[in-house]
Parts: sequence; C-alpha cells; structure tokens
Amino acid sequence: TQKIIEDVNKRTQEMIEEGNRRTQQMIEEGNRRAQEMMEEGNKRAQEMIEEGNRRAQEMMEEGNRRTQQMIEEGNRRTQEMIEEGNKRTQEMIEEGNRRTQEILERMRKEHEETMLKMDNTLKFIGSLIYAEGEKTRELIKEMIKK
Repeated sequence: TQKIIEDVNKRTQEMIEEGNRRTQQMIEEGNRRAQEMMEEGNKRAQEMIEEGNRRAQEMMEEGNRRTQQMIEEGNRRTQEMIEEGNKRTQEMIEEGNRRTQEILERMRKEHEETMLKMDNTLKFIGSLIYAEGEKTRELIKEMIKK
C-alpha cells in the first residue's frame, strides 16, 4: 500500500506539475497573444491617427484654398469698385470743368458787353464834355462829389 500511495502521490505530483506546466504555457501563450493583439491594436490606432491627421491636413488645405479664393474675389471686386468710383469721379470732374468753362465763357461775354457799354458811356460823356464844355464839367464834378 505504501508503494501504491507513493505511486499515486508521485503520479499526482507529476499531474500537478504537468498541469502547472500546461497552465504556465497557456498563460505564456495568452500573454503572447494578448501582446500581439495589443501591438496590432496599437498599429491600427496609429494608422487611424495618421489617417485622421492626413484628412485634417487635407481639410485645412482645402479651407486655406477656399479662403484664398474668397480673398482674391474680394480683392477683385474691391478693385472693380475703385475703378468704377474713379471713372465716375473723373466724369464728375469733367462735367464740372465743362460747366465751369461755360460759366467762364458767359462771364467773359458779359464782361465784354459791360466794357463795351462803359466805353460807349465814356465816349458819350466825353462828347458831352466837349459839347457843353465848362458847364458839363461842373455837373460831373458835383456828381462825383456825391
């Protein structure tokens, strides 16, 4: 019986050791698989991050491109408005110059007419002075004093 007990104990010990060895192998295999899965997960996560960064970069570049287009369009429209404003200003200046010239011409003609009337008046006064002589001179002097 002692021998049987020893054999049973020995076999039991061997079975325990074999179980422990297999358990250790399973743990190691599980750890290895878990490590592989974690590495694969990290790899996929990194790929997803890189893809997200790439897409974000593309979106940022597209946004920059559109912003630049809007700036260029705004600049073009502003330039058109400036050119139109300059054109209208020039037209207003030219119209003002034309009207000023018309006014100056009308004033020149009126001045010429006034000068002609004054010249005629002076000639008439001169002829009166010549005709009436001293009496007319006295009348003119009185008029000037007043």
